[in-house]
Parts: sequence; C-alpha cells; structure tokens
Amino acid sequence: MRINSKVAIPVLLGSFLALTVSTSWAALFDLSSAPSSATINGAMFETSDTNTGAGSGHIQSFLRTQKNGSEAGFNTDARPFNLDQVTGNFTRSLMLSDLAVVDVGGTDYFELRLDINEPGGAQSLITLQELELWVHTTPDDNDYSDGLGTKVYDLGGNTVLMDNGVGGSAGSGDFDYDVLFPTAILSGFSPDNFLYLYNVFGDTDMMSEPSQAGFEEWAAVTNGPTPVPVPSAVWLFGTGLIGLIGITRRKNFLQNK
Repeated sequence: MRINSKVAIPVLLGSFLALTVSTSWAALFDLSSAPSSATINGAMFETSDTNTGAGSGHIQSFLRTQKNGSEAGFNTDARPFNLDQVTGNFTRSLMLSDLAVVDVGGTDYFELRLDINEPGGAQSLITLQELELWVHTTPDDNDYSDGLGTKVYDLGGNTVLMDNGVGGSAGSGDFDYDVLFPTAILSGFSPDNFLYLYNVFGDTDMMSEPSQAGFEEWAAVTNGPTPVPVPSAVWLFGTGLIGLIGITRRKNFLQNK
C-alpha cells in the first residue's frame, strides 16, 4: 500500500509535507484517497475495504450524527439528545465487553469503523475535527460539558480530511475508514463499563471541509459467532512505510482481565 504524499501537513510556521504517518503536533492528515493511512496519537487510521452492502441499515451503528456545516455528538442511551445525534437505535451505548480484540504484530487493538455519507462530487469531502474516547460506568450520560467519565483517547488538535467514496462507493452502507485503538487504553476498567465516542465533523473555517447534510456513523467490531473482516493492511510504526502484517486472532475483552 502506498502512502498519500499529502497525508500529514503540520500546522506550523514554515509548514511542510511530512513523509511520516505519525505526529506529536497538530496536523492535517489527508486520507481522502485510497489507499492511505496514518497513526495519530497511537490510533491507526486507514481507508477501508470492508463492504457491508449498500443502503442505510446494513451498518449496526452505535453513533450517527447529522447537521449542515458542523455536526457533533456522542453515543448514549439517554434521550432526548442535546447535540446532533440521529435518533433511533443508530445511537446507543457500547459496553467494553462487546469489543472484539485483534492482534496486530503482537499488539492488541479494538477496531471502530466509520461510514461517511456526504453527497458525492465536489461535496464528498469532510473534515474530522475532533475525536475522543471516554470510559464511563453508566450508559446514559447526556452532558458532554462536564466530561463523559474518564478520557482515554484524544485526537489532540489534529484533523483528518476524509471522503465518502474511499470505501468503494459513495453513500451509506460501505465503511470508508477503519480505526484501531490499542486495548492498553482500556487497562484497569471493568468489562461492564461503557465506551463513549465523541466526534465533531466539519467547520466553517477555511481549513475545514464542512458537513453537507449527510450523516456520519460509527460501528464497532464486536464479539459474535460470525467472523469479522479485518483491515487488509497495517503500519510499520515510525518509518513512514506501509507493510502487510497478519492480524492473527480475535479475543474477547474479558479474556484480558
């Protein structure tokens, strides 16, 4: 798999095109063409080749957000929502024990998948402005202002440029991006705790591609009797090169406790 030469653009004076795929400063990562990938604060982002079949409803999402310009929200069982979440079972709680674990080069990760549903053509791009993961003891927190428990991941001021067609076809039903997080960030938490994902897509400033009324939704690779496809490629960390590493096993989060 090749690296997109525009993948990391540091937001610094005298900025330059970075050849590596990880950073410790605020950067814009261009993952708008496939295949491309980046490691951001320990999480591995890549364009997806996982196809679930076209059409809304094929993806068992735990978070769906939608709004013109900029959209924000987090998964919860609380109702009504106070941000831009889409009602129904598209947005719901996610228990840690439900997360499947995959081994990537000897390190355990859990995997979340993202479907971008912006219009096609000139309106297909959108910017992921914020991404946070929190762990909480309850499934129905509805107030982001005071946090959602304990924060375990933060995009950290970095942004990611995305496109709704990189997963194979535009529109709903195809995953566009796979994101793997090390299970180490969940160390010390009970399996019956809940994972919260908070995201912000789009903005109105010149450095961001806004939301164009489509919805964005997240799903998790979970434990179950059906084999789960895993990404076709992962990263050789810190080198700026991409290699193929076998993902050898899936485990229940409970087995790590």
